[in-house]
Amino acid sequence: MVIVDDVFTQGNSAAKAVDAVRSINCEVVAVLALVDRLQGARKRFSQLGVMNYQSVFTVRDFGVDVDERDTAQDAAH
Repeated sequence: MVIVDDVFTQGNSAAKAVDAVRSINCEVVAVLALVDRLQGARKRFSQLGVMNYQSVFTVRDFGVDVDERDTAQDAAH
């Protein structure tokens, strides 16, 4: 299964979806976001064992300067 959401901040809603998918014995192969606000979602999914995390944009693509809590995001973009 692939979890898709519009905007990730810390990934709380999608993390609940990951848990729900796993509770019915399905595998989460990816988590996708339209926009990542760079506030910890990548780390959260890594802690859940979801290694395939992608976003189409980050807030930086829209000119927003953030104090990024999730340093792995830059390596992926």
